[in-house]
Amino acid sequence: NYTYYIQAFSISGGVISTSCQQTRLYSGSDVPDSVYITKVSVVNDSYARVDFHSSPDSTVKKLILERSDDGGNTFTAIDSLSVLGDFVPEDYYMSDTTADVHSQSYSYRLVAYDYCLTTKIYSNISKTIFVQCSSTETENSVDWNFYESWIKDVEGYKLFRTVEGQSTIDSSYLLSSINTYTDPLTGVDPTKKVCYWVVAAEKPGNPYLNNATSVSNTCCIIKGATLYMPNAFRPGGKNNRLRPVTTFVDPQSFTMTIISRWGQQLYETTDMVNGWDGVINGQLAPPGLYAYIITYKSIGGQEYTKRGTVFVLR
Repeated sequence: NYTYYIQAFSISGGVISTSCQQTRLYSGSDVPDSVYITKVSVVNDSYARVDFHSSPDSTVKKLILERSDDGGNTFTAIDSLSVLGDFVPEDYYMSDTTADVHSQSYSYRLVAYDYCLTTKIYSNISKTIFVQCSSTETENSVDWNFYESWIKDVEGYKLFRTVEGQSTIDSSYLLSSINTYTDPLTGVDPTKKVCYWVVAAEKPGNPYLNNATSVSNTCCIIKGATLYMPNAFRPGGKNNRLRPVTTFVDPQSFTMTIISRWGQQLYETTDMVNGWDGVINGQLAPPGLYAYIITYKSIGGQEYTKRGTVFVLR
């Protein structure tokens, strides 16, 4: 119900005249007041999820999810939510499984339509957190973009780290103005796989979703594979096997072939731990120079081939 009346004021404002009142019942469709993205977050390090709130209740008939790949300059529709005979839930979410969460940050907004599918409103724009990491011999660097945007702003960012899948860092919240971290790797084996991700937290008091959080992608550092071979060994002696010293090498990918100086294949093994014991067809190999060809892969799947020579001593 809407009630109307008129008031007239004298020039001096001292005299007021008020009319009678007329009340009318509005029976048209309700129009959404607002659609608000409560959070946008990366789920399971694989896709983006956009949570939202719409008000008043039962006013949004159709919702379109739009994504921007250029920081919010241009948007493209990627999904829609429409409910036949009913309305979009007041608190719900939509997922973007086409986003490559390991390549960049994405901006999202929602376009809401009323019951007549004519009136539309736009939500706020929210941006996922994209984490990047790099390494030197002694430390790792982690960088991320600032989360956008919450009504109460970001309270801070919490950094998480795992080493070979085991959690080793659960930091207190960093300041909202900090989006970089240098990890000195104190007590961490440099040959291990190290992964990082960030969680942003909103300041308390948001009426639509209190204590909201946003999770980033996960960034892992796997240093390049290295493989060292001795240039001589003595079968039956102290250093009696020809085998590599490696870091970040997938042992299942290892193959070593021993070749004579005339190009004849003498021995082949996939056993990286035991290597070659200097035996050919049950007999110790004669002393002299032999060639080898080794193929292997890094833990990340990159392929390598190493060629060299080794001297067999007696």
